[in-house]
Amino acid sequence: MESANNTAIQRRWRPLSTHEGALVAGTTYQYLSIRLPDCRPMIRSISIDEAAVLERTLQVGSVRALSPKVMESVGKLPVTAPCKCVCATVWFGPDRDAASGTKFAEACGAWNGQAIDVIVWSVNDQIVLLEVAGAGSVGLPAPASVQRHEQYFQGPT
Repeated sequence: MESANNTAIQRRWRPLSTHEGALVAGTTYQYLSIRLPDCRPMIRSISIDEAAVLERTLQVGSVRALSPKVMESVGKLPVTAPCKCVCATVWFGPDRDAASGTKFAEACGAWNGQAIDVIVWSVNDQIVLLEVAGAGSVGLPAPASVQRHEQYFQGPT
């Protein structure tokens, strides 16, 4: 839900780049001939679909032992930045899209009939990134399609 201040800003400032009519974090705004970067943090709760994909990826693709605290944190993660290419990748935590770290989990899923990678990154045992990678800007895979790479490409047994 947007505050009155954000709504007022959107009426005065014209976005230079949008995706399907929606304002995207990181959009540059233009007013007369002045350009300002959008410095407002995008903070929202993790969506139900993002949480389901994140949990499934941790369950099937974990590269190391996870503490119960990690799994409990999934539904409480704040999304602080989306990917600039408008794919389904999202960052969690204070560093916004500057976060990097070590792999917590890696798996493969399906989106629009395409095999895509789903990777969970962490810093100090905290989830900082849900990365969704494929050809072009890809969306979230169905949670049930997320499997270990070798299972995904092997198919049903």
